[in-house]
Amino acid sequence: MGTMINPGRLTKPRLLIIGSGFAGLYSLWYLKKQGGWPDFDISLITSVNYFLFTPLLHEVAAGSLSAGNVVEPLRNKFPANIKIILDEVKTVNLDSRQVVTKAGRSLVYDYLVVAPGTRTNWFKVSGALENSWPLKTLAEALAIKNQLIANLEQATNLWEDSQQQLKLEKLLTWVIVGGGPTGVEMAAELSHLVKGTVVKLYPALAAKIKIILVQRGSELLKEFSPRFGQQARQKLTAQGVSIKFNSEVTLVNQVGLQLKSGEFINSQLVIWLAGVKPVAIAWQGDLDMVNNGRIKIQSNLQLFNYSNVYVLGDSAALLDKETNKLLPQLAQVAVGQAKITAHNLWAERKNKPLKEFVYKSKGNLVSLGQWLALAEIGNWFFEGPVAWWLWRTVYLSKLLSGRKKIQVAWEWTWNIFFPRNLYKP
Repeated sequence: MGTMINPGRLTKPRLLIIGSGFAGLYSLWYLKKQGGWPDFDISLITSVNYFLFTPLLHEVAAGSLSAGNVVEPLRNKFPANIKIILDEVKTVNLDSRQVVTKAGRSLVYDYLVVAPGTRTNWFKVSGALENSWPLKTLAEALAIKNQLIANLEQATNLWEDSQQQLKLEKLLTWVIVGGGPTGVEMAAELSHLVKGTVVKLYPALAAKIKIILVQRGSELLKEFSPRFGQQARQKLTAQGVSIKFNSEVTLVNQVGLQLKSGEFINSQLVIWLAGVKPVAIAWQGDLDMVNNGRIKIQSNLQLFNYSNVYVLGDSAALLDKETNKLLPQLAQVAVGQAKITAHNLWAERKNKPLKEFVYKSKGNLVSLGQWLALAEIGNWFFEGPVAWWLWRTVYLSKLLSGRKKIQVAWEWTWNIFFPRNLYKP
């Protein structure tokens, strides 16, 4: 099983946090604000040594933000006495309070925070894993960007060859599968990439590029109000994005994708944003999951039957008391749960009352490219430059360091006046 990491009798309880995304990292961050760091011996298990600001990954993929501006090195934010373990969790034994990692480490905990994040859900579509591009990691965002550039360069070489028009069509047809927030924002970013940069750097190609958004259901942004989806549809259509509703993908191969209707779309760039599911962990103990892998928990975010285990973020299955539906897998939910988790960890040490998590949406924001966004706050709905400014202001405020805020604000400003830097390393 590997070397047992157990320093013996500790004066402080061992707090183990799984995941360095919004839920895991903000739990640690709020625990600091609560004054709880000195009360625990803290370890963080993460597959990367940085915090990735995932809401901006689509901008990295479309070349409007540099990769380094959406990551924050963890060791810049936390002292050396907080142990950062670069590894992935394989199994969790809830009864023995033991976590085993893929590298063979065995870690014992007194308190456990489970927030490993999500992975791409391929929905068992044949060929999707092998032939489409997901967008969950920094490497995947850069891979999409590099493929976009490779397609444009190849298309330039084939432009005047009449025997290569089918190949040219495949290179210049860009397909996004999934009409949720990331899919909508990705489609808008690609549209603005074409209109603001491709038209200048590859003028012969711009008019030939097709951007297609494939949505299984009958509306976009179904997580939000119907008006949100309707407006997104209008704006994307006006930007030249072709939207295919009620279109289920049944096959993806090296030359395109097949729809259930029988239609085949020729494309050498299929971006798969159809959905996510929690990172897989083998659990040993008495717990209950819903069919997508999310774990049922109490309203105070503790696991049923194990009050020393907190589950939050995308891994948590908690019903919204108003809608009787599972809470959405959104960053604002994860951050809110992180705050409650930090309080409850501290409260348990101080024999104080625990708090329940009650979700109240602070509003919804979706970017549709330069100077255009949709915003819904309470009963207020607005769009255009004001919503775009609000979207960017909110996202800047969520970046962890002042340095990153300045860098991202500068790059956004630069993109208003100059083409994006399209280079393939």
